[in-house]
Amino acid sequence: MGKGTKEYSDIVNAKKKEPYFEKNQKGFSQNELVYHYRNFQSFWQILQSDALWATNARFSNDEAEQKFGMELIASVIPEDMKLDVDNMGLDENYIICFCLEDDKLSQWRGYASEGGVSMGFDFGMPRAFSVLHSEAKDISVTSNCEIQYVGLNNVCYVQPRQNVEGDEQYRARCQRQINFCPSAIKDEETMLYTDEIQSKAPFIKHDGFYEENEYRLVFSNKNGELNACIRYRDARKEQLRYPYIITKTALPEDKPVSCVIRVCIEDEKKEKELVQKLEKELKKKIPTLVQGCHFSTSTIRDAEEPFCTGCVLRRWESIHSYRPCRYNYGSENEEYTFCLQKNTNCVVISQGKEQKKIYEIVHKCVQKFFKEIDSAKENIFKIPVWCEGHLPLRKITVGPCPNQNGMMEAIRHYCKHTYWLRDVEIQASAIPFRKSL
Repeated sequence: MGKGTKEYSDIVNAKKKEPYFEKNQKGFSQNELVYHYRNFQSFWQILQSDALWATNARFSNDEAEQKFGMELIASVIPEDMKLDVDNMGLDENYIICFCLEDDKLSQWRGYASEGGVSMGFDFGMPRAFSVLHSEAKDISVTSNCEIQYVGLNNVCYVQPRQNVEGDEQYRARCQRQINFCPSAIKDEETMLYTDEIQSKAPFIKHDGFYEENEYRLVFSNKNGELNACIRYRDARKEQLRYPYIITKTALPEDKPVSCVIRVCIEDEKKEKELVQKLEKELKKKIPTLVQGCHFSTSTIRDAEEPFCTGCVLRRWESIHSYRPCRYNYGSENEEYTFCLQKNTNCVVISQGKEQKKIYEIVHKCVQKFFKEIDSAKENIFKIPVWCEGHLPLRKITVGPCPNQNGMMEAIRHYCKHTYWLRDVEIQASAIPFRKSL
């Protein structure tokens, strides 16, 4: 089994393990970005480290939420089943929270009341995360880590029991809302419900929090595979030490591979022209494989493409919608096939050797190509260049604060001089700043 096929298999397995809720029938790929609200101090730490911190669910700011999820699940388990819900390792979940909406007043108040940003990420489908070992001092590298394939999933908001509901009514409603998988074989029910509890409890919240419209990345340590990665930080106001892990959207760097470039443009003619220009330009300096996303005949459909790890454009769609983006290893009837989303225009450089040098050549060539095409127009057609192996940050919104313009300039300067952030969109919140009384 080749490296590409192995990672594809791992991603499929991660997708299968994701909890399924009725609210999410169409799949997360319908939403382009999710937003992570942070104060300015945390924001700069994320940019400089190119990493996100996942906090143990027991120590999240909604400290009662997992208890509520566990109690709710316990209430809908058949009465004749003897499951010790409290000892299923639910506290061994590490979470990163996102909101589906940008520039939301309640989120500014909750997470950046003194000023902060909303960071728009593209977590389209399960991907490889490197979870750094706790003794790793330099978090800019991923040579000392554990790998988990994790996908983003929506939180399921469930109403607590209503006075008008009887036991059976309440159980039926909750089972429907959190979508427990039915099982016809009695001997398998205990195992089935145990799996359901472990996968779904981190995503269940009280209906009173529905306005948050939350999505989560959840890293599991139920089998102790992340024990070597757990760190501790001091709480701000309490004398507690919070367990957390550091995650990076990159594969280990022990054996770096060559970069591959993927050109993704709706206009097939422009895509082909740009591929040719990039091939010609790179051939002079750093020979690099360049591929377009379109295909014209079935001759390419069955060919195994050169693998490019960690593509930021993987999407969950029909096999027939667009050319599969490097992960179509198998027949046309494969249940899980990841393809490009429609209206996607960008260039992607995979994680690999000399990525920064390749980026500088590619970015300059892409800008020149579209400037020549649209030279007579006022609005130049822009194609961003993204780099795999880094956080998939696509947008930064600076929240309401006294020095909003100054902060935007500082962020623009930093992104301009950090190659993988150069095409990130930076904007100001539309909500006016008001001093607290």
